[in-house]
Amino acid sequence: MLLTLGRLPVSLHLARALHAQGFRVIVAEPFRFHLCRLSKAVDKSIQVVAPTIDLEAYLSSLQRIITEEDVSLVIPVSEEVMYVAALKNQLPAGVRMLCMDQQTLVQLHDKYEFFQLAQRHGVPVPQTFKADSVLSGTANLMADIVVKPRLSCSGMGVCYLSSAKRLTPIQKNDKYIVQQRMTGAACCSFSIAANGVVMHTVCYRSLEMSGSVSVSFEYLPVPVRIAESVNAIVKATAYSGMISFDFMADEKGEWRAIECNPRATSGLHFLTFDVVYEALIKANSIAVETAPLADRLQEFWSCLTSVEAQLFKGKLYRSGWRRLFTTKDINWSWSDSKPFLLMSFILAPLFIKAIVMRTPMTELLMKDVGWHDV
Repeated sequence: MLLTLGRLPVSLHLARALHAQGFRVIVAEPFRFHLCRLSKAVDKSIQVVAPTIDLEAYLSSLQRIITEEDVSLVIPVSEEVMYVAALKNQLPAGVRMLCMDQQTLVQLHDKYEFFQLAQRHGVPVPQTFKADSVLSGTANLMADIVVKPRLSCSGMGVCYLSSAKRLTPIQKNDKYIVQQRMTGAACCSFSIAANGVVMHTVCYRSLEMSGSVSVSFEYLPVPVRIAESVNAIVKATAYSGMISFDFMADEKGEWRAIECNPRATSGLHFLTFDVVYEALIKANSIAVETAPLADRLQEFWSCLTSVEAQLFKGKLYRSGWRRLFTTKDINWSWSDSKPFLLMSFILAPLFIKAIVMRTPMTELLMKDVGWHDV
């Protein structure tokens, strides 16, 4: 089995889940050193060129790994899925790839295309316009807006403005969207689907953020309206694989889909290894009520950095410290401890680069594998 990214905690969760079922796990990763390379669950880690640097070489490397390592199952993990999907119809006989075709993935990843798709299928969404036409088409748009690149992830390029008239010249083109800013409660969903049917969905809310990415999160029962929205999109696209959504509540408390991430996100960590295997590999439907792995989860080192930062601002942040030492870590395992213990050393060069470039770590982690347009 081949995972096409190894740097993220969700990669490690997938590797451990499938290793526990007897799979030989191989990881293809542009980084030489990464989280999964430290894990006992990974049999081999192979460095490949990043798709944003040389796409042809990247895809050729994956094809070579599939052939030489006798891979029968390919699982794209995160943003690299947009590139890996190009190989879906070029795989040798007997090899399965657990993702959608590239056209469907791009449609869901594109924030404006997703908005249109959601509207067509009755999924509540905030008002959304292309930035190049916003000034002539926003008579009913609320004053507070969010401006986003249509193709982005991890909060890259997102900014908040008081009026569409404050758009910069760079933003006034069809590569950006202007969206009504929602101020209600927020939550995220993560689902596994097969052939247009949802196998399992979990919802969670953020407790601690590192930049625009959640590093501590809490399990939530799945609201009926969110389940309906997820089911509608999955059915409309005949979706198979992992898919995630961000939701926010409007002034009436109705959940609206902000954007779609057709990939794994932190919600995966709430699923036990058995549930991951049954839902993702065997496509067996699992009841929504299946107990989560824990009520609260965190990435310890990122949370530690966040609560320490409060000290430099002169704040004790008691709740953050208390949560830090009472919440289960997503990378820790007694039988596979190196990924947790050595994670900070592995990521040290990237952390230094982030400081020098004044760029969030979350952005650097996705920069070489993300499907961007600006």
